[in-house]
Amino acid sequence: MATVLCHYSGIEFKTEHFPIHLTQGEACHPIFDVPLKRLWKYFPKWQSGELTEVDSYLYFISLLNATEMVDFRCPVFRTANTPKIIQSNMENLYYTIGKIVAIKHPAFVIPRFVVSPDTRTLENVRYWIQTWSECYADFSNGLQDQELRARLVRKAQGLERLIKNPALHPSKYAKLLAAWCADAAEFPEFEFIDPMGNRTTLSEYWQEIIIKCHTNTAIIT
Repeated sequence: MATVLCHYSGIEFKTEHFPIHLTQGEACHPIFDVPLKRLWKYFPKWQSGELTEVDSYLYFISLLNATEMVDFRCPVFRTANTPKIIQSNMENLYYTIGKIVAIKHPAFVIPRFVVSPDTRTLENVRYWIQTWSECYADFSNGLQDQELRARLVRKAQGLERLIKNPALHPSKYAKLLAAWCADAAEFPEFEFIDPMGNRTTLSEYWQEIIIKCHTNTAIIT
């Protein structure tokens, strides 16, 4: 019978055959060799309370390891507060991993964290997860901004061709121009009563002004 002290979790366990003692972190519990896709399937068991306290602990540490964003310079150290830490952070860790591991874009960079003698109790693990989640949100928002800019550029190029066409009266593209301005300048969308007594949004009102400027209507109104 062999005795093993897990390099990641600090859990001591026994395995069949050969009377060897590996107590210096030379090996790890088999769960740390399980691919993330397979680990993923055990989350419902944790949610339904089917995992023991030790199983939940091993599952949490194995998910951290599966991110490949945590360096284990020493095993995690379990304290009386560890079950509470796991209970309050498991879902956030699970769903955050689901977001970050799927992104292979070179511009997506998230920080690495270290399990060291100073951090091995995982008291700060919620901040690690929060940081990863914020990095994902920033990256997603950046992509949306890039897509918006690309869409505006395409619209601007189309409008430029229309504007430079001397045979085309401005009234033909006035609505397109007004809509482009609303997107590009992010016209406010709050409602108000215009000078004519109509309820509308400020964006719609400003677009109507732009349209009137290009259609020879009474802009003074």
